[in-house]
Amino acid sequence: MKTKLEPPFDELFFVPRIADELNRYITNPAEIPPIVCLYGRPGLGKTAFSKLFAKTNAEHYQYIAMNEHTRDSSSNAFKQKLLFNRHTLRMSPENHAFETATVLDEFHNLSHNSQDVFKVMFDRLIENYENNKNTDLVIICCNTTSKKKIKKVLAPAIYSRVHRIRFNIEECELLDHAADLTDVFTNLKQAQISNWLPDMRRIQRENKLRSQSAVKE
Repeated sequence: MKTKLEPPFDELFFVPRIADELNRYITNPAEIPPIVCLYGRPGLGKTAFSKLFAKTNAEHYQYIAMNEHTRDSSSNAFKQKLLFNRHTLRMSPENHAFETATVLDEFHNLSHNSQDVFKVMFDRLIENYENNKNTDLVIICCNTTSKKKIKKVLAPAIYSRVHRIRFNIEECELLDHAADLTDVFTNLKQAQISNWLPDMRRIQRENKLRSQSAVKE
């Protein structure tokens, strides 16, 4: 790969443009903004990276699939589940960059009104970050398409509060990326990888199946 992620993220593969930015945060987690939105088409590795980054860099980690909370995300009971909304966890992390890290996956399934519930909580995180007192990280994952771009997916108030990283592979990056991936997924041809991109899950699955078939033969 032209640009590899630093361990333990080196089994995730992105185009150099994305990998360069992610590596900055991997090597220095304190530089990452308190609220980050990873967006793009499904299958690009947004959730896989988010989970691993959160687990690696926080004392307390939480993953929430928001498609399971489209009706109750504005309730007090749900808010109390959020680690970054709990004031009892305000100790300084000893061996990690953050006290809490929360992944809000499938955030695009929430209505704009439901997303707006997070405004006050996000403002507190931003204020702490600006005062060099940030101990919490929130990573939002959103699926987008050419017709449903991130500005439509996110409520305006949330859009303005998050640092956004676009995971989509540009047309001009496709051939080089497929060629790089043939060095990793050696049981697949470059044309196959190109056809399946950006679905990394399928590429990994097909490579594994072909590897198992070769062993049997």
